[in-house]
Amino acid sequence: MKISIIICTYNRADSLKRTLNSIKEMTTPEDLSWEIIIVDNNSQDNTRDVVEDFRINSGLNVVYAFEGKQGLSYARNSGIKEAKGEIIVFTDDDVIVDKHWLVNMIGAFEETDAVCVGGKILPIWEKSPPKWLKKELYGYLALQDLGDKHVRMAEPEIWGANFAVKSSVFQKYGYFNTAIGRTPAKLYGGEDTEFIEKLIKGQERVYYSPDMLVHHCIPKERMEKTYFRKWKYNAGELRGIQMGGQLLCRNIKGIPLFAIKCIVEGFIKYLFFLATQPQKAFREQLRFIYYTGFITGRIRYRNIQQ
Repeated sequence: MKISIIICTYNRADSLKRTLNSIKEMTTPEDLSWEIIIVDNNSQDNTRDVVEDFRINSGLNVVYAFEGKQGLSYARNSGIKEAKGEIIVFTDDDVIVDKHWLVNMIGAFEETDAVCVGGKILPIWEKSPPKWLKKELYGYLALQDLGDKHVRMAEPEIWGANFAVKSSVFQKYGYFNTAIGRTPAKLYGGEDTEFIEKLIKGQERVYYSPDMLVHHCIPKERMEKTYFRKWKYNAGELRGIQMGGQLLCRNIKGIPLFAIKCIVEGFIKYLFFLATQPQKAFREQLRFIYYTGFITGRIRYRNIQQ
């Protein structure tokens, strides 16, 4: 088996159907051996029926796997254990893959001799994005565009909606960290970037390939400021928990003083920009929201230890 595509899904049956149909429409070499593994992360909708219908009617090699432990990291790890491919490809249940996605991904591995390749992720907006949604915020929506040339990555700036890894790498570096990653209740993340960071620190060849393209469908609710606030708060909370107990900075009962300072400074800057340059105010608001979440994470960590 050459390629295993892993799609983890939770309560997105209609969106998953759209993703699978785009995969079915791909152009692939006739002699290519590949499979699609769909990991159902305890969905309560008709996800299993969608997968079964696709398996019967698509003519493709489709595997249904169920992971009852809630969380994207658990689901991805289940998919890896199920996979038979030499290369394992990850995408999400809310993307539309380019017609040449798989072919270009294989070409990127051959051209760069990489162990991990990530690709371009462009948006399909459900409605026109608001004016405040600048490109600097696109990373929160799992969008990625590093240009039109292959780039060897020095930082783990490759997103989980579009990347591929040689399966042998998981034997060397382990699986995704189940202590982090997206859950139904929290917009936690970082399991993909943490894993890729291990590869980079291990001097492995990690590349961005612009021709490995998917389109990420952005629903209107992700274009609301409330979504970005929750994303940033959860990111701070997770970082606060991850910091652990070994603090090398001044703190009050485990809460670093710099975090308190950042909240105060961020709030003051937010009010200043709100009055003088409203277009910049939201960015500062997200900054102090991040550190508010960070302090909450420190408190959660302290309570866990007690």
